[in-house]
Amino acid sequence: MQLQALTSPSLISTGKSFSSKKEVIQYLVKQLGEAGKLHSEQEFLQSVFDREKLSPTGFEGGLAIPHGKSTSAKEAAFAVATLKTPVTDWESIDPNNKVQLKKVSGTIRGQTLRFVHMVRTPFFIQSYILTLS
Repeated sequence: MQLQALTSPSLISTGKSFSSKKEVIQYLVKQLGEAGKLHSEQEFLQSVFDREKLSPTGFEGGLAIPHGKSTSAKEAAFAVATLKTPVTDWESIDPNNKVQLKKVSGTIRGQTLRFVHMVRTPFFIQSYILTLS
């Protein structure tokens, strides 16, 4: 899986301001929809919210990877946003994590775990943050 092929400059936003996790997810799903990656923004948005109920998608280092698995995704893709200030209502496996970097992925046919594992690696996170800075 080539991560570069799963996103584009139009799906990368920097220095955004949001007051809640819900706002961030809605924005990123809208970005995927506008890029033509989804059959239905609303169905995919619901799949991301449903996944959020299962377990935290916040990790360490300011990272969160909300994602959905839905037939409303036309193809595997992801959108990214960096935030001016952390979002404080994001559940995380690291209780001290203040989420500032987000990725939301549209995944199909069993690619979710592989994608999440790839973008969680410390090397990827640090190099990606440096690229977006």
